[in-house]
Amino acid sequence: EGGGRVLLTVRREAVGRLRDLAGDQPVRIEAIGTVGGGDLVARVGDREARLSLQDARDAHERGLPEALA
Repeated sequence: EGGGRVLLTVRREAVGRLRDLAGDQPVRIEAIGTVGGGDLVARVGDREARLSLQDARDAHERGLPEALA
């Protein structure tokens, strides 16, 4: 997200429809992962970072209030 980019989540069976909606527009559609489970997992090559969704939610919800305190 940012710089004119958007992150979307669509069901696997809807990817074709998303591409149809994009039509001939100059947009890049790329699958970068899957959704499911209880952890946020990022993999680059053989390296992996894992964070529970609850920890991610807690950090998100307290970040701004802590920064402004």
